Formats: sequence, structure tokens, C-alpha cells
Amino acid sequence: MPRSTSSLRNAWKEWECKEARMTVIDFGPDRIRVVPATKDAWTALARVMATHDYRIRTTDTDSYNCRAITGGTGKSLHSYGIALDVNWKTNPFKNTPNRVRPRFSSKRTQEGRGADVRDGAVDTDMTERMIEDVRAITTVDGKTVFVWGGDWRSIKDAMHFQIDLTPAELGEGIEWRTVKGDGGPVAHSLFVREGDVGDTVEYYQRKLARLSPTSPGRIDGEFGPKTAASVSAFQKSRTPKVDEGASGNWIGPWTMSELDAAEAELAAP
Repeated sequence: MPRSTSSLRNAWKEWECKEARMTVIDFGPDRIRVVPATKDAWTALARVMATHDYRIRTTDTDSYNCRAITGGTGKSLHSYGIALDVNWKTNPFKNTPNRVRPRFSSKRTQEGRGADVRDGAVDTDMTERMIEDVRAITTVDGKTVFVWGGDWRSIKDAMHFQIDLTPAELGEGIEWRTVKGDGGPVAHSLFVREGDVGDTVEYYQRKLARLSPTSPGRIDGEFGPKTAASVSAFQKSRTPKVDEGASGNWIGPWTMSELDAAEAELAAP
């Protein structure tokens, strides 16, 4: 049986709303803020999703958030860095009294399954086979790592994945033989340059819109001149200024690190 929310809060209580102690890790094209000890678990989840060609959207995927649980007053497990919501636009939260099993679409494409969600015919754009592979992820001692919100009875929260272990249990390590995939961590490029397109560019555009003195323009996932100008302005705004690339045409490790630092400064009281 999955653990209760209260028991997980107690197990991870030292991390409650401790954003400064969290770590930012890669999750597909996105970057998420979680408890450092959970990194391998999220890497395993990302690998399963990539193996099933499930595309993670940066615009509606998020992890740490110090807030109350939906429909209640206690803290959400997102406040403890052990929960993640993935693609919530096509994996909505629903009240489903007496519906034990989630409804899956038979469509072959993620877009087709998403259309079925919008029509109200199913609960998720994820496939049953992918969720079975997520449920199969264990520690080396055989403990199930994840609970999926789509399996809950009175509600279906198909966007939601949470770690169902204590820190000590997770510390036993992931049994990588239970993780569907190629046997290694899923690799995604964190760095982009002018001319690139895609979710990673969009991720940085959204950061730049908050943090750069110059707007990146339309948030469209295209690294064009306006985005380059925004990168350049951000690089020059830091002390010392970031010297990486030419005229803002490259977001590499230093710029990425400074964007994270600037975001933390903005969030600080």
C-alpha cells in the first residue's frame, strides 16, 4: 500500500519549504528543483518517459512549490521536493469518486491522446504501458519508488508523480535493471545557441523574460536576434559580467548558472 501523505511529510520534514537546499536537475528538456538525494529517481522516471517517446513540455511541468495541498490546508508534497507534475494541460486533476482505474486512450500519438483528454473521454495522455514501467521502478531492495496520481480512487491527478519512500529507503539506491531504457541516464542538451529551436530554447526565453533587462520577444522556442539581445543584456547585467559566446548567441554553463543564481536572488526574501 502507498504511504499516506502525512507519513511522507514526516519522513521528509527537514526539507519542508527549504528551497535554498534543493538542487536543480535535468528532467528531459526541463530543469526541476528537488531534494538532492532524489536525483536518481527522477532520472529513472525521465528515462522511462523518453523510452516511450513521451515528450515533456517545459511550460506545464514543475516540481518544488511551497504550497498547500489541492483541496486541503496541509502542505503539498511539492513543498518537500519529492513530487513532480508533468504536462498538466493534458493530465488534469479530476474528482472521480468510485472510479478505481484510470482511463487510457488507445490513440498511438501523444497529440491524439491529448485530444481524447480534452474531449473528456480519458484521464491522461500517457500510455498504460509507460505507467506500468513507472510502477516497476524499484530500489535495490525491491521497494517501489513512485506513486502515480492517476491511480488514486476518489481523484485522478494524472500529472502527478511522488516518491513513496523515506530518505533512508531511497538511499538504498535505484535498481537500474527495473528501469526501462538503454541502461544509462537520458542525455539532453542543456545549452543552446542562436538558430536553435525547441523546448530548451523556450525554457530559457521564459527565464530571460523574468531576469533580463531586455525582453527576448515572443516566447516561441526560436533562438533568434531578440533572444540573443536578451541573453547579451543579461550577461552584461551580472557582476562580474558573463563572458560567454559572442553578442549573446550562446547559452552555455556560465550563463545557465547565472540565470539560476539570478532566479534565486529574485526569490529571496
